Amino acid sequence: MRFLAFVAIVLTLLAACDRRSTVESLTPAADRRPAATGRSATAMPELTPAQDGRQIFVANCTGCHGKNADGNTPAGRAWHVPDLHSPPVQKMADQQLLEIVRHGKGKMPAWGGLLSQIDMDHLLAYIRSLKTD
Repeated sequence: MRFLAFVAIVLTLLAACDRRSTVESLTPAADRRPAATGRSATAMPELTPAQDGRQIFVANCTGCHGKNADGNTPAGRAWHVPDLHSPPVQKMADQQLLEIVRHGKGKMPAWGGLLSQIDMDHLLAYIRSLKTD
């Protein structure tokens, strides 16, 4: 019984953190974000980089990082995902955060092949908007 529970948890964690498969079949980077976020490419309102980054985050990162970016999800707790509001994350240099997004770190997968540089820059703007003083 414990083994079945363990297998169920592992499968749930894997499914939650690998939502990239919905966008992998698209080739142009510009097409990825609208498909991943459900936004229409024809009726996109003008968004700030942080607002766009939030949409990218919601579409791709909440399975592990949580909708509030605090890491409070089953996968986040299991893998000790940091709270993106926290001082240790916010003190990281922009380049460090972009490298983690691009190449992954620990259990976090690499997103560099799935997100454009603009998407990653907007994601960074969203992460920076989470800073609390």
